[in-house]
Amino acid sequence: MTSIVPVKLVCEEKIIWQNPRPSSTRFCRPLRMSFEKESARVSVAEKKNRVEEEIRDLSCSIVLYGDNFVEVRHTLILSMVDGKVCNALTETSSTQKCYLCGGMSRKFNLIGKMIEKEVKMENLHFGLSTLHGWIRFFECLLHLSYKLPIKKWQARSESDKKVVNENKNRIIKEFREKAGLIIDQPKPGCGNSNDGNTARRFFQNAELSASITKVDLKLIKRMHTLLVVVTSGYQIDIEKFRDFAQNTARYCVQCYPWYNMTPTLHKFFIHGPEIIVHALLPIGQPSEEAQEARNKDFKRYREHFSRKSSQTKCNEDILKRFLVTSDPLISSKTKLPAKKSKSLPQTALELLKSAAPPANPDDDDNDESDSTDTDDYM
Repeated sequence: MTSIVPVKLVCEEKIIWQNPRPSSTRFCRPLRMSFEKESARVSVAEKKNRVEEEIRDLSCSIVLYGDNFVEVRHTLILSMVDGKVCNALTETSSTQKCYLCGGMSRKFNLIGKMIEKEVKMENLHFGLSTLHGWIRFFECLLHLSYKLPIKKWQARSESDKKVVNENKNRIIKEFREKAGLIIDQPKPGCGNSNDGNTARRFFQNAELSASITKVDLKLIKRMHTLLVVVTSGYQIDIEKFRDFAQNTARYCVQCYPWYNMTPTLHKFFIHGPEIIVHALLPIGQPSEEAQEARNKDFKRYREHFSRKSSQTKCNEDILKRFLVTSDPLISSKTKLPAKKSKSLPQTALELLKSAAPPANPDDDDNDESDSTDTDDYM
């Protein structure tokens, strides 16, 4: 599915309208639904043959406002994408290779050299996949914890595999019993149980997560702070963020030199500041969450709100319901549900430069020692 989400309407730096929930499906408008196997070829064709061509041909909108005509120019950002789509669009052959600097995962722990590598500026517009960032950080720490007893990047021998599996089963069992989290379990038809909500609960209960996984508590808290900052939707102090991210990368390598950093961690730690600098909006606003949430809507609309007499009628009903539920006029007049607001930890506020909610003095993230995817487009 290819979708578009309006984020902001600006006139001479004055905000006329702003999407109150850019990560919600309220304004997530479908442009095209295609029933074909997701592949690199399909992703490239969608971008080059449709999205880019339509953006080039897009003309200004002329709106009658009172007695005057107002011209609205459109700026579209290709940001509702995940790592797999970014690799396809940048023709990156390996999932263990960074599409920004070309580095391989076996070199990611050489922080100094990675910082000095030249970045492909034309690929910075893809942004940071904030929703998938939570999941990839969470899974990275999980896989690291599984291999802590052997302290090896890969378990090759039968004895090592046995030790890793025993530790993995222990961690899965303890998370279910102590935290009520089901991790690394397959879910029929929709990947596994490692979703965004599970990842957030893992980081919010840092002490419990550290006690179960035996992963360094300070590292978990620093990762949580970084993720909170990039998903906050506020303006970020680039230099403070750069120092914090690079120091976190060095600390990660210091604690676990035998574990190669993943491409997602590398992108956030090393290239995050450059991506944020070149972003037209605060990095947390052009998120892929709205498009991912549409996956659940698709299943529900297909099951309960579509005709089953033919595939064509079924898909037609689904698309029409997508259009109705994301209609800008209807969505603007519909009362917003109560938002679950949560104040940011002090360590996150220190990396922001714009107005933000007050810090939570009781937040455990204050560190005393240290100040099922689709091809998605916006």
